Amino acid sequence: MRPKKLILLVGNNTENLGVLKYALTTNRYRVIAEETAQSAIKVLPDLGFDLLLCQCPVENLDDMLASAKQICPRTPSIVLSEKAGGLPLTQAPDVCLFRPSMVELLERIKVMCARKRGPKPGSHRRKGVA
Repeated sequence: MRPKKLILLVGNNTENLGVLKYALTTNRYRVIAEETAQSAIKVLPDLGFDLLLCQCPVENLDDMLASAKQICPRTPSIVLSEKAGGLPLTQAPDVCLFRPSMVELLERIKVMCARKRGPKPGSHRRKGVA
């Protein structure tokens, strides 16, 4: 059995964080929830997260994404937004979702965690015949 993926969940709405944390843990993810970008940046280098999941609005989201990319460049990030249109960010997350359904969010998380993991050991891409 594969070890559970570890997700760092960041958002300043404790009610929404609780709902997301419950949904993720019932789908066999380990979740650490933080309410501020500063506290998330402090725990980021210590535990080796498989995914950074941010629920907007988060103060200093841009700074947190930049720090996350410096600390763990291979860790994918997903930002959940309640507002339509682009977020005013200079550090773009890997994925930005606008009000996703829980099914859509869980599927995207599964794909992003697999992306971090990379190809299966021993698998090789087939080279095209020239």
